[in-house]
Amino acid sequence: MKKVSILFSALLLAFSVINLQVSMAQAGIVDDGIKAIRQGNYKKAYSLFKKACDGGLAQGCYNLGAMYENGYGVRQDYSKAAGLYKKACDEGDGNGCYYLGGMYNNGYGVKQDYLRAFNLFKKACDGGVAKGCYNLGVMYAKGLGVMQDYSNAFYLFKKACDSNIFQGCYNLGIMYYEGDRVRQNYLEAFNLFKKACDGGLARGCYNLGIMYAKGRGVMQDYFIAKKLFGKACDMGLQRGCKGYAVLNTNGY
Repeated sequence: MKKVSILFSALLLAFSVINLQVSMAQAGIVDDGIKAIRQGNYKKAYSLFKKACDGGLAQGCYNLGAMYENGYGVRQDYSKAAGLYKKACDEGDGNGCYYLGGMYNNGYGVKQDYLRAFNLFKKACDGGVAKGCYNLGVMYAKGLGVMQDYSNAFYLFKKACDSNIFQGCYNLGIMYYEGDRVRQNYLEAFNLFKKACDGGLARGCYNLGIMYAKGRGVMQDYFIAKKLFGKACDMGLQRGCKGYAVLNTNGY
């Protein structure tokens, strides 16, 4: 079996999606914009989000930014998206800070700046955006925009995992599996990979299969390992397909 990867997951910087959760105070016009998005009426959504943003509603600004970032009903424009995320962030919206941090991390619409990305992810995390905590953990683990600090990375991955950001669970699992800056604990790693797998993370399923195949943290069982490799494969992870094929060829 292949060794469990020791690489930390990449930053959670997939292009943003239109937020579907708004506070009661913002429900009216922003909620109408979200309904328009669901119906594919981008022109109406743009108009409503712009009206909300111009009226001082941060949620309107960051949803408008998401439209520009993704090119929903408008010409894709990272610079405009960054400006709108900044406006939302400046008005206290944690999601705006999170997505603006992603722009600075990748250099989309702004000059790449890891220190700014770090500060924005921190602001998002402090504001209750769990994905911001995860990205902050990755930056501590990799020493991007801040001095490398695995203790802080561990704390932030745990905080993210506790909020069901499954990449955080996966990274904690890696740390426990390898004994990387924590005492090695296969049972803890097993439970974390299971949580990641149950949450739909293919790498979690694959690593769980590795643990069953090697009998680490659980009784060795090639049949369950094969099932987990198959699940990872079905989620699009090529290593899962190879693991499934190897066990299948060996009669499991």
